Amino acid sequence: MNLQDLADQLKPATRQILETLAAQLAAQEGINVRINDAFLPSLEDGLPLWASALTSEGRSQRTIRVYTSTVRRILREGIETSSLGLQAYFATRHGNVSAAHIATEQKALRNFFSFLFKQGLWGLNPMSQIAIIKQPKRIRECPTDGQVRALLMHRLFRARDQAKFVLVVGLLADTGMRLSEAGTIKRAHIDFAAGRIKILGKGNKERRVPVSGVVLGAIANYMEQHPTTSPYLFASAEGRPLDNCAFERTMRRACVELKIEPITPHQLRHFFATRMLERGAKLEIVSYMLGHSSVGITADVYRHITDDEMRREYDRFAPAASQPQLTEGK
Repeated sequence: MNLQDLADQLKPATRQILETLAAQLAAQEGINVRINDAFLPSLEDGLPLWASALTSEGRSQRTIRVYTSTVRRILREGIETSSLGLQAYFATRHGNVSAAHIATEQKALRNFFSFLFKQGLWGLNPMSQIAIIKQPKRIRECPTDGQVRALLMHRLFRARDQAKFVLVVGLLADTGMRLSEAGTIKRAHIDFAAGRIKILGKGNKERRVPVSGVVLGAIANYMEQHPTTSPYLFASAEGRPLDNCAFERTMRRACVELKIEPITPHQLRHFFATRMLERGAKLEIVSYMLGHSSVGITADVYRHITDDEMRREYDRFAPAASQPQLTEGK
């Protein structure tokens, strides 16, 4: 066993002692060694600080909740938080949970340790050399026009939720924005004259997206029928933004009552992008409206549309398509 492997297996506190001792010995030889001074009593004490940093970065509340609960569970299970210890832990997860679940754990731990290490709150980052597991690409199911229409026409059991439900479904299908973005739209950010809405996306990045006249009319009617002192378009009785989890539950119930395949708010985003690209919209425009950080992300997610179009164009224009059969003997 070499020294690095030994160091990886030591508890953080023990490793910190050894690093300090090494620095002191080096100083006696006239060598100045800088080390990170970990002053947190335990890793769990760093969770609130990390959660605050995630919030300041503009991470969604859902992401923050998933990340912090994941790291807290792993720490409380007593998993050895060395590089080798975490690798052994991930190895036990294979076959028991999905690759996506493992990847989420790895991303959460990497972000957590990276934050602590950069802030000088912990003496090492055991995740620095651990690669995130590759996930098999999922086939994204796109709702049909009929399914979206059925959702828009569905009557909820609670009549007071009807107008909000229909408008949010229509807004997601019409613009491709995320549910978290729709839920935090401010009334002052709706430009009826220009026909667009300013929304706050991931990382607190602002963008302005166009909205159809039909949806703008529905928004104007909703605002007139639901006055509020809250700045949010879909404010609750207490003035808070839309409850995303409650809305998702309502959508699931609606799909069950309609006897259709479950449709999520994110699939309405997929519906918008798919229909736009199928009808010839420029990839760059769709990418901007979706709030993707690069056109490459949009192209990767919706590559199947490009492939279908390529097949159609090939069948129409390929030189060999108009040639006699090439089968030997005919």
